[in-house]
Amino acid sequence: MKILNLEKLTTNIFNDILNGSAGGTYQIDGTKVDYKTGYFVGVQGFNVPRDYFINPKYPINTLALHLTSLFDLVNIPFVGYWVNKNIVYIDSVIWTANLDHAIEVGKLYDQKAIYDIDNSKDIEL
Repeated sequence: MKILNLEKLTTNIFNDILNGSAGGTYQIDGTKVDYKTGYFVGVQGFNVPRDYFINPKYPINTLALHLTSLFDLVNIPFVGYWVNKNIVYIDSVIWTANLDHAIEVGKLYDQKAIYDIDNSKDIEL
């Protein structure tokens, strides 16, 4: 199991968003994930306006504090983020190869969508 590297994780996500990235997923040790298949499902998270990263009204330490709140649940291996309508969503996420399982978990955690890696698109729930 990977060990949380909050500094690397925070820095990578902050820089991605600051540089205009629309989304990405990291292991909790701060290593970027590049899966080619399966589904990412959010478990719990938070959101902030993207402008906070650009101005930057949103200090990197504040992001680190918010990220620590994502690890209340045990065995969550990933953190994902995406930008939609100028809002940055950041969630602890799981990965699964099975669509039915992804939908089940997404509904359990009251998610609006899951991410289909194969087709690079959201599947609304």
